[in-house]
Amino acid sequence: MNKEKDIEACKELVRINPDDAEAHYNLARSYASLNDKDAALKQCRILKKLNYVRAIDLLIKLCEIPKVASIPDYLYKKLPLEKVFRILGFEENQLSGLEKEYGNSVSSFTPKAYNTGLQWVITITFSNPDKENSVICPDEFGICPELTPIELLSLLYRKWVSTFGEESTPSDLLFGKTYLEHIKMLKKSRLKKPYIRVDREAFRFFINKIKNEIDFNTEDCEMEFSYINEQLKISVKSTVVFVPAPFCQNVTSEKIYLSARDFYKSIAKRFTGDTVYLRMEPNGLWVDSRIVRARWDGPDLWEYYKYYKYDEYDEVLSIRTAQWSSAFINM
Repeated sequence: MNKEKDIEACKELVRINPDDAEAHYNLARSYASLNDKDAALKQCRILKKLNYVRAIDLLIKLCEIPKVASIPDYLYKKLPLEKVFRILGFEENQLSGLEKEYGNSVSSFTPKAYNTGLQWVITITFSNPDKENSVICPDEFGICPELTPIELLSLLYRKWVSTFGEESTPSDLLFGKTYLEHIKMLKKSRLKKPYIRVDREAFRFFINKIKNEIDFNTEDCEMEFSYINEQLKISVKSTVVFVPAPFCQNVTSEKIYLSARDFYKSIAKRFTGDTVYLRMEPNGLWVDSRIVRARWDGPDLWEYYKYYKYDEYDEVLSIRTAQWSSAFINM
Protein backbone atom coordinates (compact mmCIF):
# COMPACT_ATOMS: atom_id res chain seq x y z
CA MET A 1 0.00 0.00 0.00
CA ASN A 2 2.85 2.39 0.82
CA LYS A 3 4.43 1.69 -2.57
CA GLU A 4 1.20 2.67 -4.32
CA LYS A 5 1.12 5.89 -2.29
CA ASP A 6 4.71 6.57 -3.36
CA ILE A 7 3.67 6.20 -6.99
CA GLU A 8 0.81 8.66 -6.57
CA ALA A 9 3.12 11.15 -4.85
CA CYS A 10 5.70 10.84 -7.64
CA LYS A 11 2.99 11.20 -10.29
CA GLU A 12 1.88 14.44 -8.67
CA LEU A 13 5.45 15.79 -8.72
CA VAL A 14 5.74 14.90 -12.42
CA ARG A 15 2.40 16.59 -13.13
CA ILE A 16 3.52 19.77 -11.35
CA ASN A 17 6.90 19.82 -13.09
CA PRO A 18 7.15 17.53 -16.16
CA ASP A 19 10.81 18.51 -16.64
CA ASP A 20 11.89 17.39 -13.16
CA ALA A 21 14.36 14.56 -13.89
CA GLU A 22 14.45 13.33 -10.29
CA ALA A 23 10.66 13.09 -10.18
CA HIS A 24 10.68 10.84 -13.26
CA TYR A 25 13.57 8.83 -11.80
CA ASN A 26 11.75 8.26 -8.51
CA LEU A 27 8.50 7.41 -10.30
CA ALA A 28 10.32 4.80 -12.37
CA ARG A 29 11.91 3.30 -9.25
CA SER A 30 8.48 3.14 -7.61
CA TYR A 31 7.03 1.31 -10.61
CA ALA A 32 10.00 -1.08 -10.60
CA SER A 33 9.41 -1.89 -6.93
CA LEU A 34 5.99 -3.21 -7.97
CA ASN A 35 7.58 -5.16 -10.87
CA ASP A 36 5.84 -2.92 -13.40
CA LYS A 37 8.79 -2.70 -15.81
CA ASP A 38 6.69 -1.40 -18.70
CA ALA A 39 5.76 1.71 -16.71
CA ALA A 40 9.30 2.04 -15.35
CA LEU A 41 10.82 1.89 -18.84
CA LYS A 42 8.35 4.51 -20.07
CA GLN A 43 9.59 6.92 -17.40
CA CYS A 44 13.18 6.01 -18.24
CA ARG A 45 12.67 6.98 -21.89
CA ILE A 46 11.35 10.38 -20.75
CA LEU A 47 14.28 10.71 -18.36
CA LYS A 48 16.77 10.14 -21.19
CA LYS A 49 15.80 13.52 -22.65
CA LEU A 50 16.14 15.27 -19.27
CA ASN A 51 19.18 13.64 -17.68
CA TYR A 52 20.94 10.93 -19.68
CA VAL A 53 23.30 9.88 -16.86
CA ARG A 54 20.40 9.29 -14.45
CA ALA A 55 18.52 7.42 -17.18
CA ILE A 56 21.46 5.07 -17.72
CA ASP A 57 21.75 4.54 -13.97
CA LEU A 58 18.08 3.55 -13.98
CA LEU A 59 18.45 1.24 -16.99
CA ILE A 60 21.27 -0.59 -15.26
CA LYS A 61 19.02 -1.24 -12.28
CA LEU A 62 16.14 -2.46 -14.45
CA CYS A 63 17.96 -4.76 -16.84
CA GLU A 64 19.41 -8.00 -15.52
CA ILE A 65 22.08 -9.76 -17.59
CA PRO A 66 22.14 -13.59 -17.59
CA LYS A 67 25.11 -15.18 -15.83
CA VAL A 68 27.81 -17.43 -17.30
CA ALA A 69 28.06 -20.78 -15.49
CA SER A 70 31.87 -20.90 -15.71
CA ILE A 71 32.30 -17.50 -14.00
CA PRO A 72 32.34 -17.69 -10.16
CA ASP A 73 29.32 -16.21 -8.37
CA TYR A 74 31.42 -13.80 -6.30
CA LEU A 75 32.32 -11.93 -9.50
CA TYR A 76 28.62 -11.10 -10.00
CA LYS A 77 28.10 -9.53 -6.58
CA LYS A 78 26.59 -6.04 -6.59
CA LEU A 79 28.77 -4.06 -4.20
CA PRO A 80 30.08 -0.52 -3.69
CA LEU A 81 32.89 0.07 -6.16
CA GLU A 82 35.60 0.15 -3.50
CA LYS A 83 34.68 -3.40 -2.48
CA VAL A 84 34.56 -4.43 -6.14
CA PHE A 85 38.17 -3.34 -6.55
CA ARG A 86 39.22 -5.13 -3.38
CA ILE A 87 37.53 -8.38 -4.48
CA LEU A 88 39.73 -8.26 -7.58
CA GLY A 89 42.84 -7.89 -5.43
CA PHE A 90 43.40 -4.14 -5.59
CA GLU A 91 45.34 -2.72 -2.62
CA GLU A 92 45.79 0.79 -1.22
CA ASN A 93 48.60 2.94 -2.62
CA GLN A 94 50.35 6.03 -1.26
CA LEU A 95 47.94 8.40 -3.04
CA SER A 96 44.81 7.13 -1.23
CA GLY A 97 43.80 5.09 -4.20
CA LEU A 98 43.62 1.40 -5.04
CA GLU A 99 45.87 -0.41 -7.51
CA LYS A 100 46.87 -3.80 -8.87
CA GLU A 101 49.47 -4.94 -11.37
CA TYR A 102 48.48 -7.36 -14.15
CA GLY A 103 51.18 -8.88 -16.29
CA ASN A 104 53.12 -11.74 -17.82
CA SER A 105 56.82 -12.35 -18.37
CA VAL A 106 57.01 -9.60 -20.99
CA SER A 107 54.40 -6.90 -20.40
CA SER A 108 52.38 -5.45 -17.55
CA PHE A 109 49.96 -2.67 -16.71
CA THR A 110 48.85 -1.19 -13.41
CA PRO A 111 45.32 0.18 -13.08
CA LYS A 112 45.04 2.74 -10.28
CA ALA A 113 41.54 3.64 -9.09
CA TYR A 114 40.55 6.87 -7.36
CA ASN A 115 37.24 8.10 -6.00
CA THR A 116 37.02 11.77 -7.01
CA GLY A 117 33.80 12.25 -5.07
CA LEU A 118 31.81 12.58 -8.28
CA GLN A 119 32.92 9.33 -9.92
CA TRP A 120 35.53 6.59 -9.82
CA VAL A 121 38.40 7.15 -12.23
CA ILE A 122 41.01 4.64 -13.38
CA THR A 123 44.52 5.57 -14.53
CA ILE A 124 46.54 2.81 -16.21
CA THR A 125 50.32 2.86 -16.60
CA PHE A 126 51.92 0.40 -19.02
CA SER A 127 55.27 -1.39 -19.08
CA ASN A 128 56.85 -3.31 -21.96
CA PRO A 129 60.61 -3.75 -21.33
CA ASP A 130 61.20 -5.63 -24.60
CA LYS A 131 60.34 -2.52 -26.59
CA GLU A 132 62.82 0.06 -25.28
CA ASN A 133 62.04 2.70 -27.90
CA SER A 134 58.27 2.44 -27.64
CA VAL A 135 56.28 4.83 -25.50
CA ILE A 136 52.86 3.85 -24.20
CA CYS A 137 51.05 6.83 -22.76
CA PRO A 138 49.06 6.32 -19.56
CA ASP A 139 45.32 5.96 -20.02
CA GLU A 140 42.69 7.63 -17.87
CA PHE A 141 38.92 7.13 -17.89
CA GLY A 142 35.82 7.04 -15.72
CA ILE A 143 33.67 3.98 -15.14
CA CYS A 144 30.00 3.17 -14.73
CA PRO A 145 28.83 4.06 -11.18
CA GLU A 146 27.56 0.52 -10.56
CA LEU A 147 29.82 -2.27 -11.81
CA THR A 148 30.06 -5.86 -10.71
CA PRO A 149 33.57 -7.36 -10.42
CA ILE A 150 33.16 -9.32 -13.65
CA GLU A 151 32.14 -6.18 -15.57
CA LEU A 152 35.18 -4.30 -14.26
CA LEU A 153 37.38 -7.27 -15.15
CA SER A 154 36.01 -7.31 -18.70
CA LEU A 155 36.75 -3.60 -19.07
CA LEU A 156 40.35 -4.16 -17.91
CA TYR A 157 40.69 -7.15 -20.23
CA ARG A 158 39.63 -4.99 -23.18
CA LYS A 159 42.23 -2.37 -22.21
CA TRP A 160 44.94 -5.02 -22.07
CA VAL A 161 44.07 -6.47 -25.48
CA SER A 162 43.92 -3.04 -27.13
CA THR A 163 47.51 -2.38 -25.97
CA PHE A 164 49.33 -5.72 -25.93
CA GLY A 165 47.14 -8.08 -27.94
CA GLU A 166 45.03 -11.06 -26.96
CA GLU A 167 47.70 -13.78 -26.98
CA SER A 168 49.58 -12.25 -24.05
CA THR A 169 46.55 -11.89 -21.74
CA PRO A 170 47.36 -12.59 -18.06
CA SER A 171 45.39 -15.45 -16.56
CA ASP A 172 43.67 -13.22 -13.97
CA LEU A 173 41.99 -11.26 -16.79
CA LEU A 174 40.61 -14.25 -18.69
CA PHE A 175 37.22 -14.26 -16.95
CA GLY A 176 36.82 -10.78 -18.45
CA LYS A 177 37.32 -12.29 -21.90
CA THR A 178 34.69 -14.97 -21.19
CA TYR A 179 32.19 -12.34 -20.08
CA LEU A 180 32.68 -10.14 -23.15
CA GLU A 181 32.20 -13.15 -25.43
CA HIS A 182 28.96 -13.82 -23.54
CA ILE A 183 27.80 -10.22 -24.12
CA LYS A 184 28.58 -10.51 -27.83
CA MET A 185 26.57 -13.75 -28.01
CA LEU A 186 23.59 -12.13 -26.26
CA LYS A 187 23.56 -9.29 -28.78
CA LYS A 188 23.76 -11.63 -31.76
CA SER A 189 20.98 -13.84 -30.38
CA ARG A 190 18.52 -10.96 -30.29
CA LEU A 191 15.81 -11.08 -32.92
CA LYS A 192 16.03 -8.06 -35.17
CA LYS A 193 12.95 -5.89 -35.42
CA PRO A 194 11.29 -5.53 -38.83
CA TYR A 195 13.15 -2.77 -40.62
CA ILE A 196 13.12 -1.48 -44.19
CA ARG A 197 15.20 1.35 -45.63
CA VAL A 198 13.86 2.94 -48.82
CA ASP A 199 15.11 5.46 -51.36
CA ARG A 200 14.06 8.92 -50.21
CA GLU A 201 13.26 10.50 -53.57
CA ALA A 202 11.23 7.54 -54.82
CA PHE A 203 9.38 7.24 -51.50
CA ARG A 204 8.51 10.92 -51.49
CA PHE A 205 7.39 10.84 -55.12
CA PHE A 206 5.07 7.85 -54.69
CA ILE A 207 3.45 8.90 -51.40
CA ASN A 208 2.73 12.30 -52.94
CA LYS A 209 1.29 10.58 -56.00
CA ILE A 210 -1.08 8.55 -53.82
CA LYS A 211 -2.04 11.62 -51.80
CA ASN A 212 -2.93 13.56 -54.95
CA GLU A 213 -5.11 10.73 -56.25
CA ILE A 214 -7.17 10.16 -53.07
CA ASP A 215 -8.70 12.74 -50.74
CA PHE A 216 -7.99 11.22 -47.32
CA ASN A 217 -9.64 14.14 -45.52
CA THR A 218 -13.05 12.96 -46.71
CA GLU A 219 -12.34 9.25 -47.05
CA ASP A 220 -9.91 7.29 -44.95
CA CYS A 221 -8.36 4.16 -46.50
CA GLU A 222 -6.18 1.35 -45.30
CA MET A 223 -2.58 1.37 -46.51
CA GLU A 224 -0.67 -1.86 -46.88
CA PHE A 225 3.13 -2.02 -46.77
CA SER A 226 5.01 -5.17 -47.75
CA TYR A 227 8.43 -6.14 -49.09
CA ILE A 228 9.00 -7.94 -52.37
CA ASN A 229 12.04 -8.27 -54.67
CA GLU A 230 14.09 -5.56 -52.89
CA GLN A 231 11.20 -3.11 -53.10
CA LEU A 232 8.66 -1.66 -50.69
CA LYS A 233 5.20 -2.35 -52.06
CA ILE A 234 2.57 0.25 -51.06
CA SER A 235 -1.07 -0.59 -51.77
CA VAL A 236 -4.00 1.79 -51.26
CA LYS A 237 -7.36 0.80 -52.76
CA SER A 238 -6.58 0.01 -56.42
CA THR A 239 -3.28 1.93 -56.43
CA VAL A 240 -0.07 -0.06 -56.10
CA VAL A 241 3.44 1.43 -56.22
CA PHE A 242 6.92 0.00 -55.70
CA VAL A 243 9.72 1.91 -53.96
CA PRO A 244 13.38 0.76 -54.19
CA ALA A 245 14.44 -0.63 -50.79
CA PRO A 246 18.23 -1.15 -50.56
CA PHE A 247 18.04 -2.73 -47.10
CA CYS A 248 15.58 -4.99 -45.29
CA GLN A 249 15.76 -7.13 -42.15
CA ASN A 250 13.25 -9.57 -40.70
CA VAL A 251 10.53 -8.79 -43.25
CA THR A 252 9.63 -11.50 -45.77
CA SER A 253 5.96 -12.12 -46.55
CA GLU A 254 4.53 -10.10 -43.63
CA LYS A 255 2.32 -7.05 -44.15
CA ILE A 256 1.94 -3.78 -42.27
CA TYR A 257 -1.48 -2.11 -42.19
CA LEU A 258 -2.12 1.51 -41.26
CA SER A 259 -4.63 4.28 -41.74
CA ALA A 260 -3.75 6.46 -44.74
CA ARG A 261 -5.14 9.50 -42.94
CA ASP A 262 -2.97 8.81 -39.87
CA PHE A 263 0.03 8.21 -42.09
CA TYR A 264 -0.17 11.53 -43.89
CA LYS A 265 -0.94 13.46 -40.70
CA SER A 266 1.95 11.89 -38.80
CA ILE A 267 4.89 11.78 -41.21
CA ALA A 268 7.40 14.62 -41.50
CA LYS A 269 6.95 17.14 -44.30
CA ARG A 270 10.57 16.64 -45.33
CA PHE A 271 13.00 13.72 -45.12
CA THR A 272 16.60 14.79 -44.65
CA GLY A 273 18.68 11.69 -45.39
CA ASP A 274 19.29 9.86 -48.66
CA THR A 275 17.06 7.05 -47.40
CA VAL A 276 13.95 6.81 -45.24
CA TYR A 277 13.79 4.08 -42.64
CA LEU A 278 10.64 2.20 -41.64
CA ARG A 279 10.86 0.30 -38.35
CA MET A 280 8.00 -1.67 -36.87
CA GLU A 281 7.09 -1.49 -33.18
CA PRO A 282 4.32 -3.41 -31.34
CA ASN A 283 1.62 -0.86 -32.17
CA GLY A 284 3.22 1.51 -34.61
CA LEU A 285 5.53 2.08 -37.56
CA TRP A 286 8.41 4.52 -37.28
CA VAL A 287 8.79 6.53 -40.48
CA ASP A 288 12.14 8.18 -39.84
CA SER A 289 11.55 10.25 -36.67
CA ARG A 290 7.73 9.99 -36.61
CA ILE A 291 5.62 7.05 -35.48
CA VAL A 292 2.30 6.10 -37.08
CA ARG A 293 -0.25 3.71 -35.58
CA ALA A 294 0.06 0.44 -37.48
CA ARG A 295 -0.70 -3.28 -37.29
CA TRP A 296 1.87 -6.00 -37.99
CA ASP A 297 0.45 -9.00 -39.81
CA GLY A 298 3.12 -11.57 -39.02
CA PRO A 299 4.74 -13.62 -36.22
CA ASP A 300 4.44 -12.20 -32.71
CA LEU A 301 7.93 -10.79 -32.20
CA TRP A 302 6.93 -8.51 -29.38
CA GLU A 303 6.56 -11.19 -26.70
CA TYR A 304 10.18 -12.06 -27.35
CA TYR A 305 11.25 -8.47 -26.77
CA LYS A 306 9.12 -8.19 -23.65
CA TYR A 307 10.74 -11.32 -22.25
CA TYR A 308 14.21 -10.35 -23.35
CA LYS A 309 14.56 -7.09 -21.49
CA TYR A 310 13.17 -4.48 -23.87
CA ASP A 311 14.88 -2.32 -26.50
CA GLU A 312 17.22 -0.80 -23.92
CA TYR A 313 18.82 -4.18 -23.22
CA ASP A 314 21.46 -3.78 -25.94
CA GLU A 315 22.27 -0.30 -24.70
CA VAL A 316 22.87 -1.58 -21.17
CA LEU A 317 25.03 -4.44 -22.45
CA SER A 318 27.32 -1.91 -24.13
CA ILE A 319 27.35 0.87 -21.56
CA ARG A 320 28.15 -1.13 -18.45
CA THR A 321 31.49 -2.35 -19.79
CA ALA A 322 32.46 0.86 -21.61
CA GLN A 323 34.77 3.54 -20.31
CA TRP A 324 33.12 6.80 -19.32
CA SER A 325 34.34 10.34 -19.62
CA SER A 326 36.59 11.49 -16.80
CA ALA A 327 35.69 15.15 -17.33
CA PHE A 328 34.85 15.57 -13.65
CA ILE A 329 38.50 15.09 -12.62
CA ASN A 330 39.58 18.65 -13.31
CA MET A 331 36.51 20.37 -11.93
